[in-house]
Amino acid sequence: MSEQPSSDPEDGGAKAGGGDRGGPWRRASTVLLAAVALLPLAVAGIRLWSARDDAQVRTRAELARAADAAAEYAGRVLDTHRIMVMRLDDTLHGITDAEIRAREEALHQKTRALLAQHPGLSGFVHGRDGRLLLATNLYPVPPNLDLSDREFSQALRQADPPETHVSRIYRGRAVGQTFFAVSRRRTETGSGLPPTEYDGLVNVSVYPRDLAAGLTQLTRDEGDVLTLVRSDGEILARSTGLDAPLPPIPPERPIVAAMRRGDARIEAETDGSIAAARRVAGWPVYAVTSRPRGAIRAQWLASIAWEVPISLLASALLCLLARTIHRQQQRLRRANLDLEARVEWRTRELATSEERLLLAQDAGGIGSWEIEPQNLRMLASASQLRLYGLPEDAFPDGLGWEAWLAMLHPEDRDRAAARRRAALDSRATYSDEFRIRRADTGEERVILARARWIRRQGAAGERFIGISIDVTERKAAEQEIAGREAEFRAIFENSAIGNIQCDAASLRLTRANACFRDVIGAAAGEPLTGLSLLDIVYEDDRARWEPAFRATLAGGQPYQGEVRFRRRDGAIRWACITASLVPQAGRQKARLIAAVQDVTDRHLAEERQMLLAREVDHRSKNALAVVQAALRLTTKDDAQAFAAAISGRVGALARAQTLLAQGRWTGADLRTLVEAELAGFINLESGPRIGIAGPPLTVSAEAAQPISMVLHELATNAVKYGALSVAEGAVSIAWRLDGAADQLLFDWVETGGPAIAGAPRRAGFGSRLLKATLRQLGGSLSLDWRPAGLACTLDLPLSRIVQRDGPEPEPEDAIALDQATQREPV
Repeated sequence: MSEQPSSDPEDGGAKAGGGDRGGPWRRASTVLLAAVALLPLAVAGIRLWSARDDAQVRTRAELARAADAAAEYAGRVLDTHRIMVMRLDDTLHGITDAEIRAREEALHQKTRALLAQHPGLSGFVHGRDGRLLLATNLYPVPPNLDLSDREFSQALRQADPPETHVSRIYRGRAVGQTFFAVSRRRTETGSGLPPTEYDGLVNVSVYPRDLAAGLTQLTRDEGDVLTLVRSDGEILARSTGLDAPLPPIPPERPIVAAMRRGDARIEAETDGSIAAARRVAGWPVYAVTSRPRGAIRAQWLASIAWEVPISLLASALLCLLARTIHRQQQRLRRANLDLEARVEWRTRELATSEERLLLAQDAGGIGSWEIEPQNLRMLASASQLRLYGLPEDAFPDGLGWEAWLAMLHPEDRDRAAARRRAALDSRATYSDEFRIRRADTGEERVILARARWIRRQGAAGERFIGISIDVTERKAAEQEIAGREAEFRAIFENSAIGNIQCDAASLRLTRANACFRDVIGAAAGEPLTGLSLLDIVYEDDRARWEPAFRATLAGGQPYQGEVRFRRRDGAIRWACITASLVPQAGRQKARLIAAVQDVTDRHLAEERQMLLAREVDHRSKNALAVVQAALRLTTKDDAQAFAAAISGRVGALARAQTLLAQGRWTGADLRTLVEAELAGFINLESGPRIGIAGPPLTVSAEAAQPISMVLHELATNAVKYGALSVAEGAVSIAWRLDGAADQLLFDWVETGGPAIAGAPRRAGFGSRLLKATLRQLGGSLSLDWRPAGLACTLDLPLSRIVQRDGPEPEPEDAIALDQATQREPV
């Protein structure tokens, strides 16, 4: 139990001096002492209440995450079982119930091998009458084991059955294990029934004990319980284990009502616990995680005693470690018992292998025959005669050599006869493939014949005994596969996109086309078979890319994504990788097929486009902010003057924007900027009223607009009051660079205008705007009111106005301009 902090206040009160004990001072002291005494309790109460709320919120979040993870885990498990059910059904296509019973041993081996890639799975086949026909974990199946009363059997017999059914929990009648089943109707059974008719089912058992191990790993707290529940309340599995079926959750519970409605996310509370449920995608199953309120209360109390969680965490980790070791020992013991059982079964199997071989030949339609060496007559079994299209009672005394040759294809006749004659003469083992024409239909079939000389026990002499198998379909399939392989090889090698094949486990390349060599810059003869796909991926991206890549493929989904890679010449490029996993088939390992395309040019184009968009956005904001400042600062006493002033200043900004856009926002030529600004006031080509001189200089995008505003104000003043207001006036504009002092000196000199008596008595708005605009660039303004005209010198730091690399500042120019002009005296 957590130790509760003491809330007894210290006795720090002092008796008030003077006055009687019933006076106001005494009552105030009492109230103050009481408040001081209750303050720690109040603080503790607030802390307890806050910690309680935090524990509730944290619990709901943890339960939701655990439910999400459990739903994803259960979805993968159920999807795997559904796939195995479908593969079992595909394996049994065209095979009737009677044939399954007759070929039980062969089909048991085949289906057991099919499920061997997923240890722990057990598959079952049920006949139309509900009796068990085949089991992958049991051979032979108990005769007449009727399972028609099972829920999955009744559900799939309905007129409108579900495509895939998840049953309630059962205890197996044959093996005794607790399980629930993922079931589907059998299809294309070969019985001739319509597709809508029920003709048995195939299911795969899901063992709650196996699910419990995975669910336990997903629990967030030792007291949490993860449960898989069907949408009608049936309990399928629990993280705490499930050795026997449990009663379903009562339908009156709100969580069951929500699951019946199909809600994807459910939160529920009871007097004893808090729960979160998530629907498993594609299944009528929910993952429910719950936590007892006692555990939540313990977390709440632990949160206010910081020293306790350390010991609790260590204890929990030790308990978890011990529990994990115990489970590992249990799994090892079960594996040993299973291995011993399989060894014992295999021993019995080997003891009766010869008898089973004969039964398998008969069940598989394999013809057997024997040739008498002295007269070459063939004694054929009934199945052998059926292969040749002959009635079973034909040739009761044996098939003669000439009669056998007559049934062979003319093109194969001489070669087949020579091979069989050579085997008879040399006493060698015989194997051959040849074509025949069936006696009943004339159909051409391919026969595989094998034979050897044996001496039968108790019989005199040797016998040439063999078997015949119709391999027509297999040969056709081999030819089709060969054609597909040739087609794939042509597409793979000649594709305009880089194609590779890799080992799924190590990601090492086993095959690559010429386009892939071009993508990574490999020479035509350079070997790539020992290279891993990870060796190509850029080193800084491997740790991020590989887990996502493997997780996507492990989930059964194709991968498509982009990652950087290093070419053989060391260049870093971008590649789009599209990959699919080809599962293991027989002895062939799982393979990875991927297309690799260099998309660096697209990435660069996207980056340039994004950079330009950000630059345009920045400049637009800056221009709008400056316009807003001009609107706010321009005198509004005269509407026409206000409109003219705003129009001129906005025009100056527009002209600067145009020059910057023409220069792709990298800067503007100073002479072009001056000419563009003055062109709005006077025709520069009409006469020598304007003189412009100065070295070439590109000003930065940040400085272009303020300089345009300064030129606009100077030109406006000259047109209204100065040299440009009369025909004889002229303006001389010149600039020079002082690199040592990091200065640009810009001179504006007016001559020939109206005579000036001296500097104005007070500074107008234009002067304040000029000074404020130059101040934001770190410059200064010098005005000389000469009688012949105004002489203005701008002193600007080169480091602030010349074009430079790096990001532009945010558009604060108008704010600085506004504040600077407001500080100027009127």
